[in-house]
Amino acid sequence: MPAPLSLDLRQRILDALLRGDTSIRAIALRFAVSHDTVERIKRRHELQEPITPRSAPGATPRILEEHHALFHLWIAHDPTTSQGELAARYAEATGRTVSARTAGRLRTKLGYTLKKRR
Repeated sequence: MPAPLSLDLRQRILDALLRGDTSIRAIALRFAVSHDTVERIKRRHELQEPITPRSAPGATPRILEEHHALFHLWIAHDPTTSQGELAARYAEATGRTVSARTAGRLRTKLGYTLKKRR
């Protein structure tokens, strides 16, 4: 899937539409985008929606953003806490189960590392 159009390009397309000096097809050719893209930008402007790119669809995060503070607290208290222990604590605290690997990915995302015990 191609990257979304930049906000600058979207604004220039909208400005050309608002001037009304050319057709939608001519604007599409001028900016090297599809006719449908120009139509979508026009429709979103008419509906008073922002012309910024929408976020890409994806899976809902398993660990909610507001629960990240719990992980900070647990890891700060004991930096050697394993992924499995973090997942178990999360399930106890929130009632939401996650895999040990998911807890480990969040640890990495939050900037913590864990040296393996030998």
